[in-house]
Amino acid sequence: MDGTTLAVEPADLVGSLFALIPIPVAIIDSQGQVVMSNSTFNDFFPNIGNVNRIPRHEVSVNGTSTFDFESVPLTDQGLSIFFGREITNEVELRHQLVHM
Repeated sequence: MDGTTLAVEPADLVGSLFALIPIPVAIIDSQGQVVMSNSTFNDFFPNIGNVNRIPRHEVSVNGTSTFDFESVPLTDQGLSIFFGREITNEVELRHQLVHM
């Protein structure tokens, strides 16, 4: 870093970053309950309170995108980051190969 100070608080910056990530992301507890989620997650999964109801592999969302979901531990208190990696193109290529 060049020693420049930020005009915004780091917590505000992290909150903005979390909100703007274009993939579905949620913070979940050890039981799968959603503690916090970004707008993309809320758009894809409105009113979902527990991620245990979401399959982890090849989830088709809104008929346009396919995601592979996973969770990564975040804290010692059992919180995890639950996020989707878009695999739409991979799935389409696989289907094309099967049809050849």
